[in-house]
Parts: sequence; C-alpha cells; structure tokens
Amino acid sequence: MNNTGFFIAPKGLSQEYPSHVQWSGANRMLSAPECTHIIEQAETAGWRAGTIGSATSNREDPGYRRVDVCSATYSKQTEWLYERLSQKVPAANEQYFGFDVVGLMEEVQILRYTAPEVAGEPAGHYDWHQDFGSGYMGRRKLSVVVQLSDGADYEGCELTLMTHKMETMRYRGAGEGVIFPSWTPHCVSNITRGTRYALVAWVHGSPFR
Repeated sequence: MNNTGFFIAPKGLSQEYPSHVQWSGANRMLSAPECTHIIEQAETAGWRAGTIGSATSNREDPGYRRVDVCSATYSKQTEWLYERLSQKVPAANEQYFGFDVVGLMEEVQILRYTAPEVAGEPAGHYDWHQDFGSGYMGRRKLSVVVQLSDGADYEGCELTLMTHKMETMRYRGAGEGVIFPSWTPHCVSNITRGTRYALVAWVHGSPFR
C-alpha cells in the first residue's frame, strides 16, 4: 500500500489487452453472399436517419453524423446472424479482453453511408465519439463493426480509433470486422464516392467495479 491508501497491483496482475481485434481473411465474420443478403434485407426494410446524443435524449445532426440506420430485429430471418455473433464475439473476448460480459442487449444495426449527390450536402460520416455513455449505454463493454460492402464500392469512410495513437482500420473486405472496447474514441471519415454498408453491435456486461 502506498501513502495514499490505495493498493498498487503487482506487475504480474496488471491488466493487458489489445486496443482492438480484427476478423479478417479466413477468420472473417461473414461471407460475401451473407453480406449481400443482409444489405438486401435492410434495403427492403427501410432506413431512418442516424442520431447523436445519450440513451435518453437524441437528435439528428447531419453535420456531426450523417448515416442511414436499419435495425436488424431478432427474428427467424435474422436468427442465424445473432448466432454467428454469439459464436465469434465471446471467443474474441475470452482470448483477448477477458471482460465480464452478458451478451447482445440491443438490436444489431445496419448502417449505410452515402457520398453527397448535391454540392454542399454533408457526406456520410460520424465525427469523434464513444459508444459508452449514460443509461443502458453505460453497460456497453465491447463494440463490433463488420464491413458489409466490398472495399472497391466506395472511397473514404474509414474507421479510426484513438487508442495510444490514431489507428485507422484497414479492413475493407466484405465480412471482415473489428471489435474494441466501447469507451474507445473513434470516428468515420467522409465518404467521397459510392456507398458503404456496415453492421454494428454492442456487447453489454455487468457494471464496472
């Protein structure tokens, strides 16, 4: 114990985990046909404008975040997707993070970023933010982002994490993805050409102690 009254953990007990983990190559989250199927279902279901704010108060702000959102509600049609996430995500958490998690407590979301068609229109993007916040968001522990588009279908729209440095994620193949702690600041840059589709989900756990 030091003179402040707090215990100092021995070096061997120091928590160590990566800033993020990627699913790529043969270990990708989804196959290309599965990604196409998810996109088609979202286009059929319809979109709403993405918002910013807290769990209890949110609003549209295209200057800060411009993206279309579709909720992939759990159903017979989406059961396979939730099962896939329930296989891949706990394995990554157990191997790399070791967080105390419960599971997916929110609906999976499909995102659509589009390049501006009219001069002066905001490009699809999301400025710096965290997925961790007030209310139920305070129990988010891991964020999952899965690429649904082929990287050749668009330009820009890159995901960057702020860890000990700015790290831009280089996954662009359909079905590849990344998982990171939900309190990590991150942003999505402007899309300059085409359309990018992505899947996002959040893994919840018990309160931090």
